[in-house]
Amino acid sequence: SLKEMGCKAFHIPHSVHIDIFKPKQKENKKPIVLYVGKLNEAKGIRSILKLAREFKRDAKFIFVGSGPLEKEIKDNPDVDFLGSIKNMEKLAEIYRNSDIFILNSYKTPEWEELFGRVLIEAMASSLAIISTNCVGPREIINDGKNGFLIEQKNDKQLFERFNLLLKDKKLREKLGECARKDAEEKYDINKISKDWWKVINE
Repeated sequence: SLKEMGCKAFHIPHSVHIDIFKPKQKENKKPIVLYVGKLNEAKGIRSILKLAREFKRDAKFIFVGSGPLEKEIKDNPDVDFLGSIKNMEKLAEIYRNSDIFILNSYKTPEWEELFGRVLIEAMASSLAIISTNCVGPREIINDGKNGFLIEQKNDKQLFERFNLLLKDKKLREKLGECARKDAEEKYDINKISKDWWKVINE
């Protein structure tokens, strides 16, 4: 083992610029729901589109990213498609102006959602998060504390948790505040860089 060989193991997570990804200052007339990431089947995109169709009068749905399902999303009248955005400041502004973040990935024989950087970007932006219980997100999201974890491929749970967030503004704000606090304490790039510096100089 590494220990027997005299090696040390360190766990240092991904980081986020908490001064760039930060909470919004103004209220939205109706909640804005955001998805950022690859646009493929395993991300559970079609279930989010079903959600958008069901709640299009109550919330605005925004998709950011690229992938095989891009045309399907672009042609969907129930959502706004912004394409792939590489500029960090612009992306942070989109997060900042949103209210709810959804990551609906599910495991396939070839792939499972690992540490989703988009989750900590959403956390730093004080968004209320719904994520599936994949190997990465379950390390980041504490169900009911800084977001909701739902079962993979469970549209009923997705619908129920989303409906709850949509109706309960105080719950959205509470989850968002806890998420922001966790981002500051665990994923701040300034703290993470210091951790790396300690490891390098061990």
